[in-house]
Amino acid sequence: MTNFENNYYSALGLKDGATLKEVKIAYRDLVKKYHPDLNPDNKDFEMRIREINEAYEVIGNHIEKEIYDQYRARPKKLEKVFFTSDFIG
Repeated sequence: MTNFENNYYSALGLKDGATLKEVKIAYRDLVKKYHPDLNPDNKDFEMRIREINEAYEVIGNHIEKEIYDQYRARPKKLEKVFFTSDFIG
């Protein structure tokens, strides 16, 4: 499930709107650095690799990336109107 509050680009050390190729390269580099097999019993690295994987699941997929980018480009005012429990059709 996509968490729109997270900035998945920054989780991978990228600028917003990075290309799929840039996402893939950043993901591979970070996985090599934070891989659990290379850093056993390091809880900080374990949490970081989870963030990296979550980010890649979203912005590493062209369809989910497009949805994520469109949502993040929306004005914050619209979020309050359409994505709160106060608004009932």
